[in-house]
Amino acid sequence: MSWLLLATLGQFINAIVAFLDKYIVSDEKVLPKPFVYAFYSCLLTGFWIVIYYIPGLESFGVPTLDNVHKPSIQVIGMSFLAAYTFFMALVSMYDALRKAEAVNVMPVVGAVSAITTLGMSYLFLDITLSSNFIWGVIVLALGTLLVAQSIPKRNIILNLVHSGVFFALHYITMKGLFYGDKLR
Repeated sequence: MSWLLLATLGQFINAIVAFLDKYIVSDEKVLPKPFVYAFYSCLLTGFWIVIYYIPGLESFGVPTLDNVHKPSIQVIGMSFLAAYTFFMALVSMYDALRKAEAVNVMPVVGAVSAITTLGMSYLFLDITLSSNFIWGVIVLALGTLLVAQSIPKRNIILNLVHSGVFFALHYITMKGLFYGDKLR
C-alpha cells in the first residue's frame, strides 16, 4: 500500500473521529462536561493490555507477558506524565469542540501541536533538524491553518493553544519514554 494512500486514509479516519467527538460533546443531555468524556476516552485506551491475555496471538508477532520487564521509577513517572498530558490535551480539545465547529478546531490544534512539537524536540530532546525539515513543518502548519474555515473566537483560542501544547508535550514524553537513552 502506498504511504500517501495510507496517510490519506488515516486523516479520513481522524476526520470521522473529530466529527463524532463534536457530536458527543455538544449534546448536554448525553455528556454534561467534556472532562467526563476525556476521562473515559483515556480509561478505554488502557484496555490494550487485554491483548496479552488472548491465546494464540504469539504466532502473529504479538508480544507475550514473558517479554514484559519490571519498569524503572523513571519509566513509571514518564508514563504518568504522558497520560496526564494526553488527558489535559483532550479536555481542552473537547471543550473547544463543544464551543466551535470541528472544521475550525482541529486544524488549529494540529498546527499548534506541530510547531510546538518541533520546538520542544529541539529544547527537551536535543534533536537538531535540517532547515528543510523545519521549513517543511512550518509550511505544513500554515497549510493546516488554511484548511480551517475561520479562526475561532478569542475565548476558544486559549483552549486550542492549550490543547496543541499538551499534545506536543504528550508526543515528546512518549518519544522520551520509548527511546530513553538512545536520544542522546
